[in-house]
Amino acid sequence: MVGQLSSMELETLGSYEILREWGRSPAGRILLAHDSETQAQVRIQLFDTSDITAADGREASDAVRGACGPLVGVDHPNLATVFDVDEEGGVPYVVSEHLEGTPFDVHCRTDSRLAPALACDLVASSARGLHEAHGVGVVHGRICPRALIRVDEATAKITDFGLAVLPHAGEGSVRGAPGYLAPEQIRDAAPSALSDQFALASVLYELLTGDKAFPGESVSAVLYRTVHEAPRDPRELEPRIPAELASIVLRGLAQRPEERWESCQRFAEALEAASISLSVDLSLAPARPAPAPGDPRAPRPAPAVPPPAVHPGPSRTAVWPFAVAAALVATSAAVTFVVLRHEGPAEPRPAPWLEVRVRTEPPGLPVLLDGRPIVATESGLLRFQAGEPPGLLAASLGCRTAQHRLAAADANGEVVLVPDPVEIEVRVEAPVADAGVLLGGRPAGTAPVDLRLDLCRPQRIELVAPGYRGQPIEIPAGVSPLEARKLVADLTLELIPRGRLVLPASGSVELAYYVDGKRLDATVRELEIEEGRHDLRFTNDYHWIDVTLPVEVVAGQTITPVVEPQLATLAVQAFPSNCKVYLRRGGEAWRYFEETPAERRVAAGRYEIKVQSNSTGATRTAEVDLEAGPNPPVRVSFGGAG
Repeated sequence: MVGQLSSMELETLGSYEILREWGRSPAGRILLAHDSETQAQVRIQLFDTSDITAADGREASDAVRGACGPLVGVDHPNLATVFDVDEEGGVPYVVSEHLEGTPFDVHCRTDSRLAPALACDLVASSARGLHEAHGVGVVHGRICPRALIRVDEATAKITDFGLAVLPHAGEGSVRGAPGYLAPEQIRDAAPSALSDQFALASVLYELLTGDKAFPGESVSAVLYRTVHEAPRDPRELEPRIPAELASIVLRGLAQRPEERWESCQRFAEALEAASISLSVDLSLAPARPAPAPGDPRAPRPAPAVPPPAVHPGPSRTAVWPFAVAAALVATSAAVTFVVLRHEGPAEPRPAPWLEVRVRTEPPGLPVLLDGRPIVATESGLLRFQAGEPPGLLAASLGCRTAQHRLAAADANGEVVLVPDPVEIEVRVEAPVADAGVLLGGRPAGTAPVDLRLDLCRPQRIELVAPGYRGQPIEIPAGVSPLEARKLVADLTLELIPRGRLVLPASGSVELAYYVDGKRLDATVRELEIEEGRHDLRFTNDYHWIDVTLPVEVVAGQTITPVVEPQLATLAVQAFPSNCKVYLRRGGEAWRYFEETPAERRVAAGRYEIKVQSNSTGATRTAEVDLEAGPNPPVRVSFGGAG
């Protein structure tokens, strides 16, 4: 068997210093590591090969190299950079860029969906990343919301390349995420650029509607619907989706690969044109200069969007809605507008429209107006009608929410929503040198030390030092940074009061003393010790003495415990003689005592006795309760044994 690294606690892997386990994937463990050469943090996907043979492991390593090797060094804004593909001990691994961002599955829920224009932008950037990978001969094969990371307002990066070649997938098994697999993959065809497009279209469907394109209560039901049923028109689930955008999505979800977009590049271009038409209100948008040449948002002719059931080629009549939007946007200002439109019959409104600029710190946080998502970027304008209740703006970061109720006084101004930080860094000082710091009961360094605290979770911090009692502080979840810093400033250590412990003379029997498990030097007869309960143990192996006494030490007082071992006489006789005697107590291992006839003073109590004949090897056992003082001898006979 190979793949022991799959379960080992690793400290290093090649030139990478393992910091901690970051998570799990269908392929195995994901590690966060430090690259000693570039001094950067990286992500290592460790492929689990623990259940395959060495020969299959070689094949698995070759498969991972083939799936990810061409991406090494490819620099594209929509791909997580792959730095290295290697193996250790028969276990393949892929080293890639460590991304800080939000997986798409966060925005697939009904309560946290994005505006359609923003969903188009994110999926378009993902499609461009896939097109780049396809250009170097790499197919992802397992596109799903978890593999797509939103790294800023409208940009995504693709990660998790290589998972489609899972070495432990059985013959004929489905390698991928049900609900995002193309029909041809389910029928056991190899993943392709067009199956990646199908998976990405499934993700967009979910982002727009909050529901899966192929829902089902079981995996088999999902796979059956994917192969045999067309998805519902997304407008049935979300009426705000324009017909043009619905057609783009459904073409990407066509069951026959040849009916989909010719490439992920063409898919991206269609989505970018749709995003422009969704983001600009042509009746209210002021003039703006045209985007610079090469800008990915620059207008370009939109591809045709034929119905998904047929594939007649590009349609000239389908081009004009996107082309008109692209031409008009070239004369509008370089900002994204959010327009709240009045639903119902058109009629004159006496009240004017008011404008306010909305942004968030940090930039790019989702903004809600009365609980509904709106598009609000750093340069975004929000329009609302004077005379109507304008609503409550809110932006959240983790457990933090910043709110602002719009008012007429906000017109022509700027609203900045700034939630409190979720994480802060605090410096922990200590009144004594080399005091340890515990965070959540675990060592976090030696004071002074800087700690990073997640204020959305309760935190417990404590100082520890020999001879001192820590006074832990509890930081409740959701406190402000100022409150957290005040609590940390109250951390202290209290000197533990001490008393004196005097060890009594041992009399005729020499004793070894232990305090709280630590053996004392034979010359020590008294010591200062912290107040409280302690364990005093005294032993003598020859006399089988091993006693532990609880001792309560009081600050400022001298304690002299009573140590009086109770000794009993043990005599063992055997017939014939010339036998070895062994003793044990309480299920312990047998220990040699003496040869018969044997007699010695031992600690009073219950013993098991085993007598073994030296001549025949036969044994006899007995139990005896020894009381302090003389006891009748234990007699054992081996008569007739020899």
